[in-house]
Amino acid sequence: MQRKLSTHRIINEILEHPNADALELAHIDGWQVVVGKDQFQAGDSCCFFEIDSWLPADDLRFEFLAKRGTKKDPSGRERFRLRTVKLRGELSQGLALPWSDFFELHEYGNVEGVDFSANLDVIKYERPEPNCGAASGSFPSFLPKTDEERIQNLWDMWKTLYVDELFVPTLKMDGSSCTVAYLDKQMSDYWKGDGLDVFLFDEKIGEIIVCSRNLQLKYNEDSHFWRSAIASGVIEMLRCHRLPLAVQSEVCGPGIQGNKEKLATFELFVFGMFNYRSQEHLSWEDIQTFCSKELITTVLTLDEPVAVFTEFDTINGIIRHADGPSLNSPVREGVVWKCISHPGVSFKVISNVFLLGVEN
Repeated sequence: MQRKLSTHRIINEILEHPNADALELAHIDGWQVVVGKDQFQAGDSCCFFEIDSWLPADDLRFEFLAKRGTKKDPSGRERFRLRTVKLRGELSQGLALPWSDFFELHEYGNVEGVDFSANLDVIKYERPEPNCGAASGSFPSFLPKTDEERIQNLWDMWKTLYVDELFVPTLKMDGSSCTVAYLDKQMSDYWKGDGLDVFLFDEKIGEIIVCSRNLQLKYNEDSHFWRSAIASGVIEMLRCHRLPLAVQSEVCGPGIQGNKEKLATFELFVFGMFNYRSQEHLSWEDIQTFCSKELITTVLTLDEPVAVFTEFDTINGIIRHADGPSLNSPVREGVVWKCISHPGVSFKVISNVFLLGVEN
């Protein structure tokens, strides 16, 4: 699922800032944003920019962010990056500006659910991926990317939609996303039609591809991704079973996001499997059973399944639950909740303790 970084939203609530007379707290769906005094009232429309948005520095509507400094994107353009911060002691995540400032978007009749990032030249900030090796193409179009939606964007709808559903909490690890897939002969012939490089092990049986979050990677024995996929046993498992599966995982180890888990070697932790023929996700139970038989490591299950939207009666409760230890670190990135009865239905809750520690 591609994140919608720039959207039309309604201000749900305005509260006093306890430590600043000139500031207020705006609640927008599940997000809290520090705004100027009397800038908004409850019910006002705004253009909301999520954290990790990379805003163009030459757009005068964002020039007030200049004191935070700019960073060049891969093309060399100066941009402002939105981070999780505390302003006068209160959490602020994202940016809200009056909808009236974005006159060029007013021609849209129904703005609900529309992502205006392309219109406003807003892109997502991506942390540099370590030692990817050479790319052979973009991420395969027939596979889902591995970026769950955040609970802040889902809470109001899902607390009704999934009120009685059981979800299992799994550890979200701070590494690099890696997808490994077996392409049967038919899919391999189709995909090679774009001239992409794949890892041939038998032209009559099929091939293996390895991908980072956004790219398909050429075979490179020095790449963290290929080394982890081979060492973990995932490639051998796909080679032996020849199922139309994509195995999705997090690679952690030396040189990756500071190696917070203090691992001596690169390790791969499976969190998802997807059948590209049926376009279905495997259940978490089936993934664990499959990986256990193959001696392949999965991410950690943190607790028994619960009716999460009954267990937590407020969004603040489920966000606080994301705080806690990781495998070898006192602070984890967060929790991914997976629905038991609907494989593929999941969401992530990132720990604010983690975000504030990483960003500041």
